[in-house]
Amino acid sequence: MAHCVFVPQANAKVVDLERRVTLLESDLRRARNAAKKARAGRGDSVGHDGSGSGDGESKETIRRLKRALDGAEEDLANMRAELTAERRKSRTGGDVDATRSASGTSGSPALQAEVKRLQAANKLLKQELAHFDLDFFNEIEDIKYQYAATKQQLHQHAAQCPLLQQQLRQQQGMLR
Repeated sequence: MAHCVFVPQANAKVVDLERRVTLLESDLRRARNAAKKARAGRGDSVGHDGSGSGDGESKETIRRLKRALDGAEEDLANMRAELTAERRKSRTGGDVDATRSASGTSGSPALQAEVKRLQAANKLLKQELAHFDLDFFNEIEDIKYQYAATKQQLHQHAAQCPLLQQQLRQQQGMLR
């Protein structure tokens, strides 16, 4: 039942990631084209004064574009991995694969064993809690109400009977 909530969220995230991947691919193409143009223009990049200072500017532009290209490629790879994980998550109804680490790689056998142990413990605890239905908690509430009413009656009677009032004070003194 709980996975029904996750499916629309996962689908929305998949759509968003697909859009972001498309944008990154577009940025990547533009960066590659700019790098090609910069490389092609290196041969005739002479400064206005004929000193050739444009060559240093071109090299700096190429370095900057290469850094941007590397960053875009890394972002694209990360987005593709996240998109794949979200697609998998939406296909499984939002259940998270507990054996996956935060980086998206498979967990070690020790982690997988720990996950299985925790899943088994969780199942046992759910079975124990299944015995405590709504009637059980209603009964506890009734008992709490009866206790409060009885305590109030006791204090009313103690106010009318000095001997009872003295005994209550002694009991309270022993409890402290």
